[in-house]
Amino acid sequence: MKKFMRFAGFSNILYGMGFLLFWMLYGLLLPISEFKYSIVPLVADQRWIWINSIGIVSSMFGIIGLTGMYYLQMSQDRLLALLGFVLTVFGMIMGTGQLLWEASLFKIL
Repeated sequence: MKKFMRFAGFSNILYGMGFLLFWMLYGLLLPISEFKYSIVPLVADQRWIWINSIGIVSSMFGIIGLTGMYYLQMSQDRLLALLGFVLTVFGMIMGTGQLLWEASLFKIL
């Protein structure tokens, strides 16, 4: 279990760095100024998929990191902590699914 906890700690760091990189690249490399009129220039850009893939992978690291943080506090046996953990992981899974939808299916549609 010690290896998982170390991996979960690194996952939190990778999540923070990856999401920061994702948002910076999103604003710097994609044609955001053309987004006022249509989303098509954003999706048609050749960098669209790999920039969104950075967001997807970093979100998955965030879910692993949250699991490790909850495991450290699991011994306290509090119902609100469990509820907060479940809602947070559910929200992160929904956000990751939305990023996956944007990255792959927007290109097809």
